[in-house]
Amino acid sequence: MDYLKEILNRKFTAEDLKTHCRKLGFTPPTRKEEILNKIIKFYEQPGWLEEYYKSLRGYELEYTDLLVKENFYPIEEELDVLRQKYNIKYDRYSYRKNDDTLKYSIFGYIPEEFKETLLKLVPPVKVEFTNTIDDLNADDYYNIINEDDCIDKFDNFVMFVNKNKVKVTEKNEYVTKSGYLKFIKEYPINDYNRKGNEYEIRTSDDTIVFNGIVGLLKASKVIIVKTGYLVLGPNYKEYIKLNKVEKAKMLFEGYLNSKYDEICELERPINYTFLIENKTVFLKEVREYIINYIKLMPINKWISTYDLFYMIRIKDVYFLRKYVGDVECRSDYENWYYNASFETFDLQVVDSILMDYLAVLGIIDVTLAYHYTDFDKIYVNTEYIKLNDFGAIILGLKKEEETEEEKEIPLSVTKDHQIIVNKGGKRMEYELYFERFFELERKNTQETIYKMDFKGFAKALDLGIDPNEIIDYLLTSCIDIPKNILEELLNWTKYLHMIKIRTVKILECPIEVLDQLLENKKISSLIDDNKNAYVIIKNNKSKELKKAIESQKYFCEIED
Repeated sequence: MDYLKEILNRKFTAEDLKTHCRKLGFTPPTRKEEILNKIIKFYEQPGWLEEYYKSLRGYELEYTDLLVKENFYPIEEELDVLRQKYNIKYDRYSYRKNDDTLKYSIFGYIPEEFKETLLKLVPPVKVEFTNTIDDLNADDYYNIINEDDCIDKFDNFVMFVNKNKVKVTEKNEYVTKSGYLKFIKEYPINDYNRKGNEYEIRTSDDTIVFNGIVGLLKASKVIIVKTGYLVLGPNYKEYIKLNKVEKAKMLFEGYLNSKYDEICELERPINYTFLIENKTVFLKEVREYIINYIKLMPINKWISTYDLFYMIRIKDVYFLRKYVGDVECRSDYENWYYNASFETFDLQVVDSILMDYLAVLGIIDVTLAYHYTDFDKIYVNTEYIKLNDFGAIILGLKKEEETEEEKEIPLSVTKDHQIIVNKGGKRMEYELYFERFFELERKNTQETIYKMDFKGFAKALDLGIDPNEIIDYLLTSCIDIPKNILEELLNWTKYLHMIKIRTVKILECPIEVLDQLLENKKISSLIDDNKNAYVIIKNNKSKELKKAIESQKYFCEIED
């Protein structure tokens, strides 16, 4: 109790303590030291708090239970309901707790030892979600719906990076807007602007789905940033061999273990401007904390996001702040900062975990809604969430249904110069290889067909891929290549690396002078007496000449 005495002496005046003495039921002494001793003596009585709690009735009992259930950080809206029930007058903006009549509370201050005792007396709130909805009318909500092909979005972006130079911004390494627009044109997706304006996406960071796809692939090292561009990362070969559930688990593990420079939910809240004490903290434990609540949700039942937030808050209102420290919020209209509330910041971070990553990965379904700050600043948050079957499998709550392992089906080449990639275990590997240079003719769930022509081989050569390597790949991976096709391919490579456009230094002079100069051994030793045939190209016509040569089905390389 020495510590409690020190706190009371420091925090409260003698008059405050006299008022508290009267609340405890005895006449206060005159001197502050004596008042403190009398209060401490009362609190040192064994079992006083247990007996006092048993004596509580009505408002004081319900208030105490609510206070303890909500971890001594009660929600004002819930307190308002309780006060209205008992007609308790209260000024929320008073600097004193003006309905404080409880003996264990000293003007709103509750000693830690009292909290420990009360937590044993009041049954804790059981984490359960009973207020569920079987189904929602999707037309009534602004949705991210988990589709059966949710992992296909990730596959598509891997394919996109494989065949395109995808530039990222220098500062935050977000995909540039032009890269984002090019991707959604080639692979349309349903996306949403987290700033609430679906028609004005200024950067790819404004998006929800696209940002999540890129972030999760980067966190899993399936793609990485190299010299300002996205390229395939060290884990892409492992990724393309997996089935959809295995891919999702790989991305999920990448997300859990991602560092600040890969994924940072602390940067996602846009409802206000924040100053965060420890912005570079490793958030794995925070993510796991939220996911443990997700695991307690009923499968395939919608619940209000508020119900999840309520459970998180009453169990540990400081679950995030103990990692990130103090968070201050900037006033939109005045140049000053104030302490950010749980709703203003902490729940927005939870919302980012739900909306930007778990929903995009397909673990949960969410519906979105517009929200406004006090100054009419608009942003998007989740409204309802649902743990689906796919998510239950990823989180280990359900077993994956046993399916026949996709057999590896060899490639086939037709007499019409088509490469057919069939549905099977190596389909994505084949697609990543051929899509860089061959034209895609058709793709569906069962097969992908590429047009194999000289133009494609010439494009491969420009990318630094030797056409002989492609032929070897076909011979290794195909059931059989028609004889006429193989002969044609080998004929194309007959003069490979023999036709070149080079930048050379030329000695120019009249031919009779040249003959005389070459008689000099010192001069002739400096001349390349190459017997290969060559011609001189007109100025700035190298690319045009290369294209013309390739139209005759001869490979041509430009060398500086």
